[in-house]
Amino acid sequence: MEDTYLALITAAGASTRMGRPKALVPWHGTPLLLHQAWVLEAFLDISEVVAVVGKDATAIGAARSEWRTGLRLVDNERWEDGRSTSIEAGVAAFIERHPRGVLIVAVDQPLEREVVERLLMARPEPGEVVVPTYARRRGHPVLLAGSFLPALGRATHHPEGLRDIVRAAATRFVEVESNAIHLDINAPEDLDAAESSP
Repeated sequence: MEDTYLALITAAGASTRMGRPKALVPWHGTPLLLHQAWVLEAFLDISEVVAVVGKDATAIGAARSEWRTGLRLVDNERWEDGRSTSIEAGVAAFIERHPRGVLIVAVDQPLEREVVERLLMARPEPGEVVVPTYARRRGHPVLLAGSFLPALGRATHHPEGLRDIVRAAATRFVEVESNAIHLDINAPEDLDAAESSP
């Protein structure tokens, strides 16, 4: 087992409610996808960051070419079939890797460095999933032990994909000091509210 982590960002959705690619929406002045990548790349324990793209792959790829980041893009041609197909596409990019854990991140759920740090410090054991909580409410992202890579690679075999995999796992909850773990930027009003909140 490698003593490092992999990070998978899902960014293949249609962004219907946002009206433009969520991956490229500015979050405090930085495109959301780039923000996610920079937070993850700040950790030496995370050896690779992959983002799975779909409908807006061309626009995201063009923007990515101008970013200072090691982020790797993976195209999901089945993006219309749901997020589980993106998880499968991302896992397929981690060929012959045996990480300690895999962090599953949605592009529209802005990360905070302190939250990622708390999750990585938990160092999940095989068969374990680490979930952040704030004010007794669970949030995101989730960190799965590397032993879950095969299950993630078959995420579409589960009716609710990642949720089913997490529900069936031994779950360890980690309390964090930020309600950012509950953010979900689906529409312009969500973005406005989140950026203006203290």
